[in-house]
Amino acid sequence: MNRKLQYTILAADLLWISTALVLAQALRTAGPQGATGLSHLVDLPAIIAASAIWIVLYFRRKLEGFRGGWYFPSVFAQVVVGVFYLIGCLLAFAFLVNYHYPWPALLYLGCLLAAGFVGIRCLAWRLAISRSGVRARRRVMILAADGWCASWRSRYCVILKCQWKSQVCYFRRVRSLPGKFPAR
Repeated sequence: MNRKLQYTILAADLLWISTALVLAQALRTAGPQGATGLSHLVDLPAIIAASAIWIVLYFRRKLEGFRGGWYFPSVFAQVVVGVFYLIGCLLAFAFLVNYHYPWPALLYLGCLLAAGFVGIRCLAWRLAISRSGVRARRRVMILAADGWCASWRSRYCVILKCQWKSQVCYFRRVRSLPGKFPAR
């Protein structure tokens, strides 16, 4: 995987962590009387702790979502497990420093983090696909004699509805290729 893409996803994750913590705090409470701005919603120790924990989890658990190819259920599962680890570590950290973090805010935070992280990975995947230009066509060459190739093409293109845009090359009367196919 490209390091630039990996660090870009991590930077977007860290920005989303701080945004999600502020949004979770805003959803939990309407704010104290007379409070203006976002200063009463920003919990800097929680943001620093969550960011540090996520950096460690991101590299240890390989949470960028592109290991082994792109498969959405796998990416979703990795992110949800990572969010559970993050929330668990935040709870342990809050217990150690005797900090009370309200349960509704943790619930909001978990949902916001999971949705944001999955969205970031989907956006990164879309950008990676769009950068590569037009998707490469799969080219298939079938060496066969008589009508076998035509029947195969008609049968499987109907089943697959030709979504994979193959180019089938058909050669009549292939005698033999040296060392590859025996002659008839």
